[in-house]
Amino acid sequence: MATQAVFEFGSYRKYIQNKLGGPKERTGKKLAAAESLGCHSGYLTRVLKEEAHLSMEQADRFNQYLHHTPDEAHFFLLLVQRERAGTVSLQRYFDEQM
Repeated sequence: MATQAVFEFGSYRKYIQNKLGGPKERTGKKLAAAESLGCHSGYLTRVLKEEAHLSMEQADRFNQYLHHTPDEAHFFLLLVQRERAGTVSLQRYFDEQM
């Protein structure tokens, strides 16, 4: 599975899934990513299943883990903020920023 640029995604979870690969190839990558985020791999699984969200601090660590450029890092943080937003108007705000 070829990875895509963060700018091609409307969901940070889909982007993370793309970066980690398919279920059979993701085990080692998911463990390494979870360690870099400072969480258990089970929590990252919950994030990917849309049962939890990354914190902004974890999103920042994920940027570092993936060696994002400043523009990629900014966009990724906006994706996380958009999905964490509790109102439609706040989601629209982040849509406009992206």
